Order: sequence, then C-alpha cells, then structure tokens
Amino acid sequence: MGWYNLKTPDALHLACALEHNLDLFITRDKGDLLRLPPLFRRDTEPLSIVAPAAALGGPLFGAPS
Repeated sequence: MGWYNLKTPDALHLACALEHNLDLFITRDKGDLLRLPPLFRRDTEPLSIVAPAAALGGPLFGAPS
C-alpha cells in the first residue's frame, strides 16, 4: 500500500476494507483518509473512500424539523 503515515486504527480499517473487497469506505477523517491516492481492493477494483455527505447525498446530521 505504500507509506502514508496513517494512524494504526485507520490502517487496520482500510486493510480490512481492501481485503474483503468493500465497494465503499465512509469516513469522517478529512485529514488523512480522504486525501489518499487510489487504493485497490484484493480483487483489483478501486476502493471508493468518501465522506458521509457524499455517500448519503447530504449531511449526516441534518437540522431538526
């Protein structure tokens, strides 16, 4: 995967996602994970790393109605 200076929990979560061929990895970590170059799953397909708003089409926690 290369040297990206990730914290251990982030690296473990990413490794599991890549190993198990997840399509989507949702993270609130804007500092490290959202800035990574393309990563490829075990089946050679790219892993999409997105923020919650991108995955949901809006904010994770909206204003109360």
